[in-house]
Order: sequence, then structure tokens, then C-alpha cells
Amino acid sequence: MDRIQVMSMIHEMLYESSNLSNIDFSEYARAISESLVTTYSNSRIIPRLSFDLEPVRFGIDTAISCGLIVNEVLTNSFKYAFSGECPPHDPTLSVGVRRSADGVVAIAIFDNGKGIPESVDPATATTLGLQLVVMLTRQIDGEWELGRDGGTRWTRRFNPQTR
Repeated sequence: MDRIQVMSMIHEMLYESSNLSNIDFSEYARAISESLVTTYSNSRIIPRLSFDLEPVRFGIDTAISCGLIVNEVLTNSFKYAFSGECPPHDPTLSVGVRRSADGVVAIAIFDNGKGIPESVDPATATTLGLQLVVMLTRQIDGEWELGRDGGTRWTRRFNPQTR
């Protein structure tokens, strides 16, 4: 799914929403994820999708930024995590959205693929996708964390009430 389609999807969801200032981001994240499975269905390996989604509502600007982050991270997983000679036995992609008691939202995306090499630092990456992920996280006043154990785990944390 390209970036324009992700933004188009959020505008469509906003149009269909009864509350025009809020989007159920969990629903949006699921739609992006499922659309990407369809897009990459011609691939040799199609990972199983796993969701841990709590209803979280955002305004359109935050939803678009977060949707683009989900799109970029999942696209990288589809393209690179499961490529090569020895893909995992049960290739899996997990998407989670949670809000803590203090209002901080965590968006976590995990794949059990080969992992981003240690030599890749997203903060100084030259690829457009990783640059977008870092820039969009900053745009929502968030922090990102990258785990490389047993695959790749991206977590974004931010407080939408401070935006």
C-alpha cells in the first residue's frame, strides 16, 4: 500500500465516522495491516497477522501520522523480515495499540523475521521509509524504541493530549 492510499483510507474512515474529529486508530491500523497482506499476497511467504488492539481515538492529523508509521514499518517487514534462505517456521506480524492509565499511547509492531541488522541506525538512515518513521514519530512528539531480539520490534510512545 502506498502512502497516498494510507492517507486516502483515513479520509474515507473520517467521512464514514459519526464523530468527524476522532478516528478509531485501532480500526485504522487493522485495515492498513490487512490491506498490506493483500498487497503482498504474491510474495513467497505471507506472515500470519496477530492483533492486540485497544480502541484509541485520534484526530485526523495524529491518525494520518500514526497510520503512515504503521504502513512503513509493516511494509519493511513484508519486504525484508522474511526474505532469504531460512524464514521462520511460523512467520508472524503483530500490531498492538494500547493506552496507559496516564494517557500515553503505545503502538507496537513486531515481526519474528531476521531482524534489522545492528549496522542500521534508524536515526541516521538514508532510506526514505526509515527517515519517515523517525520524522513522523517526532512530529507526534513521540519516542521510538527498536528491539532486535528474535526479529524486529518497533514501539512508539506518545501522549496525544499534549499535542
